[in-house]
Amino acid sequence: MQAYSLLAIIILAGEGPACSLLINTFGRFQKDPRLQCLRGGSDRVCGASPSLIDRLHNLNIEFSDDEAAKHDGGTPIHCHLVHMKGKMFLILSRANEEDKKLAASALEKQLKQQLEPADEGCWAALGMTPENISPFHFGKDHSDRVSLVMVGDLVKCKQLEFRSNNQAALVAPAALLKYLKSISLSPIVVKLPSKATPKEKTGRKQKTSSTNSEGITALKKEDFAAWYPEVLVKAELIEYYDVSGCYILRPWAYAIWERIQSTLDSRIKSMGVENCYFPMFVSEAALQSEQEHVQGFTPEVAWVTRAGNSDMAQPVAIRPTSETVMYPAFRKWIRSHRDLPLKINQWCNVVRWEFKNPTPFLRTREFLWQEGHTAHATQEAASEEVMEVLQLYEDIYAQLLAVPVIKGRKTEKEKFAGALFTTTVEAFIPATGRGIQGATSHCLGQNFGKMFEIQFEDESRNKQVVWQNSWGMTTRTIGVMIMVHGDDKGLVLPPRIAPVQLVMIPVVSKGVGMDQLCQELAQLDAVLKDAGIRTRVDRSEHHTPGWKYNEWEKKGVPIRLELGPRDLEKRQVRLVRRDNGAKEDVPIVGLVRRVTAMMEEIQADMLDKATRERDDAVRPVHDWEGFVDVIARGLLARSPSCNERSCEDEIGLRSKKAACALAQSGREDVPHTGEPTGDGPDETSGSTERAGAQALCIELQQPSLHLGSGALAVSALRSAMCFMAGAIDVVMLSHTHQRHLSL
Repeated sequence: MQAYSLLAIIILAGEGPACSLLINTFGRFQKDPRLQCLRGGSDRVCGASPSLIDRLHNLNIEFSDDEAAKHDGGTPIHCHLVHMKGKMFLILSRANEEDKKLAASALEKQLKQQLEPADEGCWAALGMTPENISPFHFGKDHSDRVSLVMVGDLVKCKQLEFRSNNQAALVAPAALLKYLKSISLSPIVVKLPSKATPKEKTGRKQKTSSTNSEGITALKKEDFAAWYPEVLVKAELIEYYDVSGCYILRPWAYAIWERIQSTLDSRIKSMGVENCYFPMFVSEAALQSEQEHVQGFTPEVAWVTRAGNSDMAQPVAIRPTSETVMYPAFRKWIRSHRDLPLKINQWCNVVRWEFKNPTPFLRTREFLWQEGHTAHATQEAASEEVMEVLQLYEDIYAQLLAVPVIKGRKTEKEKFAGALFTTTVEAFIPATGRGIQGATSHCLGQNFGKMFEIQFEDESRNKQVVWQNSWGMTTRTIGVMIMVHGDDKGLVLPPRIAPVQLVMIPVVSKGVGMDQLCQELAQLDAVLKDAGIRTRVDRSEHHTPGWKYNEWEKKGVPIRLELGPRDLEKRQVRLVRRDNGAKEDVPIVGLVRRVTAMMEEIQADMLDKATRERDDAVRPVHDWEGFVDVIARGLLARSPSCNERSCEDEIGLRSKKAACALAQSGREDVPHTGEPTGDGPDETSGSTERAGAQALCIELQQPSLHLGSGALAVSALRSAMCFMAGAIDVVMLSHTHQRHLSL
């Protein structure tokens, strides 16, 4: 025991190679837990931690010392060690109690676990003390046990001031991030709740404590990751569920989906398509029929393997899509050219289980959609229908949702698994600077016909394989619309999609009571409803008019009608637009005509505004540096591409690395907006990873881009750039908003 104690004293007094040599010499003690914290590589601190200044010198990290800190006034940083179930977290926040608590609280919400302050065991395992700890005291061998957590806006600071054992050092955020990357310690980023700032300090309007506590608190442009889920919950669109990736669609959201469904269904039927329904279960044999197809969905397939307490003899899959469900029936139904074209559609749910970050409406394990499946005698007939459906999808987005989209064809890498070619409509979300797939229409060619032996006898009595299509639009449409049009007050709904187009609110004052005002509103309500306008009268007496204004603004109702005593005397009402806040006094006599016209104005103005924002984000690029710069700034880069899979893969990786480097540089024009993710309203993506560029589509309407003689201009969102001899495509590029949801 005496020898053991002496050894411990020697090791605790030393560090570096000598320390490792002593431990290796006394190998019989290496498994003792009291020695485990003293072992490590050359970058691990053994025994007592070196001072902060010594550590920075040893690591060759550029810094300013204590004297400079007194004059330059860097941002003081607090290093707070906590733990949870054996995992430790070092939280970096501003050195004040409020930010310290908020940062810990934000991390708890993200992890959905309660954190505990570091105990003696934590400090012993690290070989450090509360007085002498910083990110620079960690090495590569800490990454498996310790995660570093940063408040997101610290990267924008000019200098970070770290203190340890009464020493201070100023380090640039870029130098800190570079060191963390070198030791494979990727930080988790948390965002603190927005703090109200006086208007005279910021020069813009801020939400203050007087704002309705039930209103939207996050600002869309500043904290999109918090804004999006807050709007979904407070506008009563969804409720969170106890199965990850699944959400309850509340009546307001489902009414929006019904409007989309009704419009789309009537258009589909006008094409000669009939509705039907197929089972949601798929046998393993059917799913494996088309190998390229099934490989594209294998990671996402959910299987039913048990029935009650017994294992099923033959597990069945829950449909991720219905090609392999429907096409065995097609083989039975199609015999002759007189059976063609066969056009069916079903409204149903599908399940796709594999993904990292669930996001309501955008990336969910179960979602609603329509999926059309058709069979044709010729490729020409099939291709013509693909384009007809694509135009239908563009009309839904532009005419119903007031969202501009780009029609295009997917690259070979991004096309639907097993398809001959895939067409798509792509939207752009200015708040995130990212593209998002809206809907797809696929020409499947004859691949599935051959696999499922779907043949017909042509007019010459020869056997032919059918040409097939599949196409679909999902509840993602709702999410795209919300992200494009929503603002700091909540939803902004286009009139054609709004469940309620006009809400009426009585403004009570002395002399005129609620009953008298509501009686007048009831008459107006009947007249407007007869004109086909969707209205609602808010007769509730337990809320003030101001509260009602905020509530219906939050839900996105396009027009608010106010009626007060003076309006009653003048036989007029006040109309207020949700999209721009414009107010207008309108005589009751001409109310229907004015409301109808105003709704059309709102619909057109919303589409025009979204189109301008999208078009203003497009930048033609001619070299790699320009490409990376545009992508990192959340814009769309129009560029040539060779449409080669290997090239897309390489450029996706390169652009990701380049974008991450720019984000860590602290440039003000490079957005740091997080992604809305998670299964709770407070969950956002905590990673500092940035998505690379990815191919979305080759634009059908070719833009003009001067890239030399013979170059054809092809455009795509979310694509990869390639300059090489013979390149013929020009693509439009942006960061990936999330993995696309193909049919």
